[in-house]
Amino acid sequence: ILSVLALTMSAEGERESLKYCMMGSLVDICSWGHEYVRNLAFEIGKEWKFNGSSTPIESEINLVLEIVKFHMKHNAETEALDLLMEVGYLEMLSDEKKEEYLTMLLHLVDSTNYKRACLYLTSCSKYLSTPDHEATLGTAYDMYMKFRDLASALRIALLVDDHKYCGQNVKMKMVFEETKDFSLKQQFAFMIARYMKMRRMLYRK
Repeated sequence: ILSVLALTMSAEGERESLKYCMMGSLVDICSWGHEYVRNLAFEIGKEWKFNGSSTPIESEINLVLEIVKFHMKHNAETEALDLLMEVGYLEMLSDEKKEEYLTMLLHLVDSTNYKRACLYLTSCSKYLSTPDHEATLGTAYDMYMKFRDLASALRIALLVDDHKYCGQNVKMKMVFEETKDFSLKQQFAFMIARYMKMRRMLYRK
């Protein structure tokens, strides 16, 4: 209750809503409504910037995921993903706990919102530096693969330069191995051929 009251009564910049929320039980925080949840997301972002750390706030991961879950359920995928990127969650998908964090994230996406989430991630990746760019595209790829949207997954795989692994594009290979449909594999082959032709034309210019 103190956390909710702090939404309107705390001094500006104090982040007391987040402070009292973390001190509490974190049970059903989303029942307090959109404005409260959005304020928590805002204060988490401010906390991360205030700490001046480039590493994710692991102590607040559970709260972050609760907020993301709420946003995903209410068609606010952009707000959910902005929060994940702001606190460095996607960066954690490249460390030793990748599978754990990726599984938690994929549980929050369903068949009704994954396409919008992937589209937003793909759009954001164009404006990010290399590590974040690859992490963002990799997350979109994993979402597409979860829902067997193989053509879209292949399109992302072509954008990800992972030839450093065994000298081949691992993600592209995984898409091919995911289906035994010959006609579908032919379609994938045409997509790859077209992409490679476009790359050669760009290099010539």
